[in-house]
Parts: sequence; structure tokens; C-alpha cells
Amino acid sequence: MQTSVGKALRTIYKDGNKSSYFLLGDDYFLQNIFISKLKDYLKNKFETKYYYLNETNDNDSLFNNINSVSLFASNTISIIKNFNKVSMKNQSNLLEYVKKTDESNILVFILDDFMIKNKFSKKISQITGLIDTRTPINNQKIKEWVIYYFKSESIKIDNSLLDYLVSNFGNDISTIINEVEKYYLINNKKEIDSKAIESDYQSKHIKAWHLLNAVGQKKLAETIDVYNNLHINGISSIPIIMQLYNFFMEIISSNSGYSRLNKILSSRISSYKRNYTNDEIMNIIIALRDVDVMFKTSSINNEIVINSLLVKICKGHYDN
Repeated sequence: MQTSVGKALRTIYKDGNKSSYFLLGDDYFLQNIFISKLKDYLKNKFETKYYYLNETNDNDSLFNNINSVSLFASNTISIIKNFNKVSMKNQSNLLEYVKKTDESNILVFILDDFMIKNKFSKKISQITGLIDTRTPINNQKIKEWVIYYFKSESIKIDNSLLDYLVSNFGNDISTIINEVEKYYLINNKKEIDSKAIESDYQSKHIKAWHLLNAVGQKKLAETIDVYNNLHINGISSIPIIMQLYNFFMEIISSNSGYSRLNKILSSRISSYKRNYTNDEIMNIIIALRDVDVMFKTSSINNEIVINSLLVKICKGHYDN
């Protein structure tokens, strides 16, 4: 069973801590929030140790402790990463230890991925349960976490600027926070308004994946706005058509196990797929192929064609 970071923390403060946790997702902010709040609950009386198991010394340290039966010292939080890469023998040892540990020796497993692809990781998750530390798909949830952090740091930010940052830097929460803290450090004040970012700076930070994300959600106004920004900043039409083509091919074959998309788009494929029928996607793919041929064999105005195409996609024109 998978739960959110907020719910997991509320459970700890209500019912007490468990002996082990499994954080699934590579959003460093959510990982850090969970660990820091767990330490706060334990009144910082627990020593924190980090084990990155792709490093020989960490492997030796961790498994020498387990094999010697001394295990970990009491009142220890052990943060374990890359555990899915250990040998079969060490997997068995670690799995047995997870079953035997108690609340004075807390294990926190972290998997920097958006899904479990490894049998050993799945076995551990079945014992520990899962806490979702993936960047939320919903921008409102991202915004809530950012607001939560800035309130704790007594930083005030203009709402329109926050909306912009969430829309354009939403690959993880830490990136948004870093952007704001950059302006805070430059201006040395804790009130940040929308003037902190000039419009030309904004448009240069919009990438092609933002367009795919907007198209996947069928958000027409955002789609057109993002495309126009890309066009103004010199992004060629043909690569955009090819990326759209690959995007829809990925949606139609989302069970293939291989993705050419970045991790943000890959993690949202199932939500995009709910917005399109299979027939609609196939019609869009054909239309994109035709547009690609048109661009390569004629002198037609590419911007007008793409704007028209995007309107048709977002309005469901191809769903027939």
C-alpha cells in the first residue's frame, strides 16, 4: 500500500514510528522533509547514518554489521540507497534483518525512481509499505508543499510568481525552492514579487517537455502559450513535431517498459492516456506524420500549421 509523505508523517505523530520505511521517488525535497520530520519526532536523539550501496566501503560497513549479529547501534536511523544492486547473498541477509529490526533501529530505504522494477525492492516494499516521494503530478500539490516550506522559512512570495515557477520548474520541488532562494539571496529580503523574474528570462526557461506536458493534459491555453514561447526563442518546428510524434507513440505503447521521455513525462503517462482514446492517438500520429512531410516539401508557414494542429489535438478533433 502506498501513502503520501503528509499522511505518513501524521501517522507517525499519532501512532508512533515504525522500524522501517520505503521512500519511492526521487524528489529530494519530499525525501528530506520525511527524514527531517521523523528526526524531529524522535527529538533528534537518533544518530543518522547513510549507506550508498554502490560504494564498496558502505557495502562492507552495512553487511559486516549484519553478519556479525551486532547489527546497528540502538537509536539509529539508517538511510539506505542503491540496495537493489547488492548480491543475492546480501539481499537475503538484508531482507532477514528488515523482518527482525525494531523501533530503536530504523531503516529508511530510498529508491530514486518512479516505479519499482526490481524483485528485491518489491520484497522489501511488501514488508515496509511505500511512501510516495515522487514529484506530484498535480501542480496544486506541488504548490502546497512549496508554500509549506516558505512559511516555515518566513519567506513571502507573490502568488503569480509562484504559479509561474510551479508551471515551468515543476520537475521537482527542490528546483522551485532553489529558484526562489536564489532571488532571496540576491536581494537579501524575504518578500519576493513577480518583478523578480523578467519576461525574457521566463520564456527562455520554457522547454519542449513543457509543451508535451500541456498537450498531454489537453490544456489548450497553456499549450499555445508554451509553443509561442518556444517559437519566439528559436526552437525549430520539425523537432517539435518529432517530439510530439514520439510523445504520442509513447502513450499508445506505454506498457513497453522503455521510455524515450524524461522522467517527469514518463511518470505521468497513465494520466495523459486517460485524456485520449487509442483511435484518437493513432489519428494524431498520422496527422503529425503528414505535417512533418508538409514541412519538408513545402514553404508553408510552420507556426500557423502547428498552432492549428495543437488546437485540434486539445479540442479532441481527432477523436472520431
